[in-house]
Amino acid sequence: MRLKGKVFYLVMLVVLLSFVLTGCFGGEDVAELTVQVRDLETEEEVEAEVTVFKEGYETTEQGSNVQFGEFPTGEYELKVEADGYETNEGVVVLEEEASIFTVELEKIVDEASVEQTEEKEEVVDKEKEKAEKIEEEVEKVDLSLRLFDINQNELETEVSLKLDGKLKDEASGIEVIFEDLKPGDYKIEVEREGYDKLIKEINLGAKDKELDLNIEGGAVQQYFSLEGGEEVVIEDLAADEEAIIGIFNSNLGAYEPTFDLDNELERLAKVEYDVRKRGLELAKEYGTEFAVSESNYSLGQAKEFKISDDVKEGTVTATLDAIGDHIYLFVDLEEEIDSKKLERLVKEFDNNIYPLLAREEGVDEVVVLLSEFDSPYITSYFDPADLYAEQGNEEFMFYLNSTREENTLLSSAVRQYQHLNFYLEKVAIDRNVNDVWIDEGLAHAAQILAGYIDSEYEGWSDKAGNGWLYDDDFGYLNNTEKVDLLVHDGSLYFSGAASLFVSYLYDQYGVELIDSIVVAEEDPRVVIEEYTGKDFIKVYTNWITANVVDSIPEIDNRRYNYSVFDLQEIPGFSERFSALGVNYIKVEGEGETVKFEIPAEFGEDLGVVVINRKK
Repeated sequence: MRLKGKVFYLVMLVVLLSFVLTGCFGGEDVAELTVQVRDLETEEEVEAEVTVFKEGYETTEQGSNVQFGEFPTGEYELKVEADGYETNEGVVVLEEEASIFTVELEKIVDEASVEQTEEKEEVVDKEKEKAEKIEEEVEKVDLSLRLFDINQNELETEVSLKLDGKLKDEASGIEVIFEDLKPGDYKIEVEREGYDKLIKEINLGAKDKELDLNIEGGAVQQYFSLEGGEEVVIEDLAADEEAIIGIFNSNLGAYEPTFDLDNELERLAKVEYDVRKRGLELAKEYGTEFAVSESNYSLGQAKEFKISDDVKEGTVTATLDAIGDHIYLFVDLEEEIDSKKLERLVKEFDNNIYPLLAREEGVDEVVVLLSEFDSPYITSYFDPADLYAEQGNEEFMFYLNSTREENTLLSSAVRQYQHLNFYLEKVAIDRNVNDVWIDEGLAHAAQILAGYIDSEYEGWSDKAGNGWLYDDDFGYLNNTEKVDLLVHDGSLYFSGAASLFVSYLYDQYGVELIDSIVVAEEDPRVVIEEYTGKDFIKVYTNWITANVVDSIPEIDNRRYNYSVFDLQEIPGFSERFSALGVNYIKVEGEGETVKFEIPAEFGEDLGVVVINRKK
């Protein structure tokens, strides 16, 4: 039973007994009584004086859990008194069972004390309201942080912001923003595995604050404006480490290529070089004054084509053996080519190559001549002279070496269609600059995007391999010291370098940059600088760094890696020093600081990259 207020109520705390109590009351029906006394609010035990009485009988006990003896069954009055509490009185009915009653006492309220408490609470509420109002009136500020490594490249890190020694907020990324901060003194802590921890204290005033933070350490260091004879210091190079040093001339584009015409591959490289150089001259002289008429051919129709003596002597008579939505395929009359091979070429051009490379200033229908070239090393050919009167065939066209494997024909068609469209875009906006290097890079990269060449596969295009990168003799990664990226010399390794650079631009900055390069009047270098916010030589340095670091898993920095593919090998180490391209040199660690002297013959205005890795 729970007794509350001035009336007691029977509750379900009654414990039923299985037998009838008898005792000192001479055989009458009896019951046992227990009274529990509790505080009304806290429900804690309270020491009290408990009195049970009825006419002619009264008994009193002291405690918080008072157990009385046996009582005859019936109705009794109950009084519970305790210091500091209101007296509680009521009626209980005892039956033939053991009964437990709980009495809750209410504390005596001091009116003066209540008023004081209420006054104090009111003061606290007003102070709180005042503080909240002041808090609202204080203008909140934002803190923006941009994180860089020692080479001024964006670096993803973990950032903690502390106020009065307590963590206020944390975030991660290359740029983080902490919003709605109170002005005050803060501590910034920046961490990244492999780099030194940065701790910086700042004061936030009434205005938003932006900070650039450079994180020391890391496995990559880049240097600029050095010269031969200077030393590069590599601190604490452990015995189980090695440093790969890349040295290059910062004056890109100042090289004039020469060719050994007794060497067949160099002779063919000159053919490619000459036709691109001639294209620049024609663009300046004639621009968009094309002499091309609308293609209106029918199957089986014969046509005579002029072709460069460097590719094939004499003229070629060919018949139109296949037509697609965007391609007319002429085949040399002296050759027989499997019709399935022609059908595949038409289908791939219409459904894959054209949708991938079609541009606003590009051509919707192209004429393609298949013929066996004098040299098996030439796979395909585009000559801007074919666009102009009395210069060529007066067609939007390119040539394919009919003897090559099917996949090579497809990759070559991509390459030459890209060259054609790039040229049309160039003359449409009157871009009279040397952009052949980026043209070659885009044409070769298009073969990869079309799916005919795999950047992770060694071998040549007949098997979808990328020999322009990996081949021991002609791949860029094994001939980096021979390539000036801004000078197209027609070589195979230059094609690998240019395509890899374009792939890097696409990977790092997206297709928007590539589109901007194609449609801009300015030199591609200027477009790259404006888009990235970095000097061209800085982008170039990041690229030659990535060509090493991409194969080192423990160095995880966005600017030094390709995200869409993995290079299968690092660049080869130079046996002879060259001021033309990039010379990679390996230095073994010995557990101490190493000083590397740049060879004097490298000259001035050099860039150097130092990359540490485990052996």
